[in-house]
Amino acid sequence: MVTPLRDISVVEFCTVASGPYCGMRHLHRRVDVRILAAIAALQTSEYFGKGADPGRLGSAHPRNAPYQAFRAADGHFALAAGNDRLWQATCTALGRPDLAADERFVSTTTRARHQDELRCLLEEEFANYPTAELLDLFTRAGVPCSPLNSYSQALADPQVEHMQWVADIELPGGRTTRTFISPLRFNGESPKVWRRPPALGEHNAEIVDEMRKSR
Repeated sequence: MVTPLRDISVVEFCTVASGPYCGMRHLHRRVDVRILAAIAALQTSEYFGKGADPGRLGSAHPRNAPYQAFRAADGHFALAAGNDRLWQATCTALGRPDLAADERFVSTTTRARHQDELRCLLEEEFANYPTAELLDLFTRAGVPCSPLNSYSQALADPQVEHMQWVADIELPGGRTTRTFISPLRFNGESPKVWRRPPALGEHNAEIVDEMRKSR
């Protein structure tokens, strides 16, 4: 479960735009951020710089490596060794000082340039470990990493239970299911599910009556 970069960028632009206006309450402004514009603003610098479309890299980063999803013995995980210190820590954790000394991988720039070779070498090493062991290894080494969870795995995360994000909800006909409540919290409290979803046509008469009164 990953939030798309385009959605994150829209929120970032809205936050930046709304900040100054919070202190100018006498001004009324409509903040408009389109998803296309937000993602294009973040992703087109290489195109303008080189004058050509960048190649597709999957989950990899165009100017950093190793910084992507990798295959392990029993699944996938993400690793973000985003600078030389973290890369050295990665090699030390794996017991592979030879990778750190390889001239192709001695700097962020060279690692990014040779990241296909780097990915192959790392995945050969990762194939010897289950995902959980690699996550523990890199966490102890201080290298940012994360599992690539399925929906069921994400919902089983202890943080979900701690925050009480999943709640029961009644459906039409008396059936019950579960839902993920609003992630917003106000003064430490999350909004509760206060009304079940309606059955088909359940509120027709109520809506029609309101429409008549509004004429």
